[in-house]
Amino acid sequence: MLLSAKEIPAGGRGEIQTELQLDRHTGEITKTVRVFTNDPEHPMVKLILKAEAY
Repeated sequence: MLLSAKEIPAGGRGEIQTELQLDRHTGEITKTVRVFTNDPEHPMVKLILKAEAY
């Protein structure tokens, strides 16, 4: 996983690059990326990735 910045200011934006290894998987696949923050209202955010592999 690659982050665009180690710290993002309040109200700021950032990017997370990740790679999904399919390992010969076909059909629908769902994976979860957990992002931990120092925001007391949102200490962890789940990003759900869905893909269709052929």
